[in-house]
Amino acid sequence: MTSSRLTAAATDIPRRGSIVPRLDGRNGAGDRVCTRDFYMRRNLAIVFAGDDDVSRDWVAEASSVSELATAEAGQVLLVVHRDVSPGGLPSIIDHDGMNQSRFGLGAADLPALFITDRYGTLFATSHGHDGIADLRPRDIPRWLEFVACRCS
Repeated sequence: MTSSRLTAAATDIPRRGSIVPRLDGRNGAGDRVCTRDFYMRRNLAIVFAGDDDVSRDWVAEASSVSELATAEAGQVLLVVHRDVSPGGLPSIIDHDGMNQSRFGLGAADLPALFITDRYGTLFATSHGHDGIADLRPRDIPRWLEFVACRCS
């Protein structure tokens, strides 16, 4: 095991109130995408998705609420293993899993959702389930509205 993998394995999943790790990478078109692009501009809903059916459903659900998220001064950002970004959502293709590791996520933790304010403070999270979760992508607009009201 390399030292970077040891560090990644020791990373805890961020909890409410913590500052989330920076994410960056390339999208399907090869353009660079980074959470810093949204810093102080947009509250974020970061969706980590794997290649299973539940993850694909989450990506589709996140895409279906993206306009409402944008209306709440927010943005949905996908972190996926391959280019599966429907609806023009910004995405980071995480081929090597390093962005996923920065959040302390393993395959069993996907899909996962993190709601942050524009400064990267974590307000809500959901990860590691079999399709039943307290926080799902359909809840993104409501959470982003709450964050926008609280942070303005």
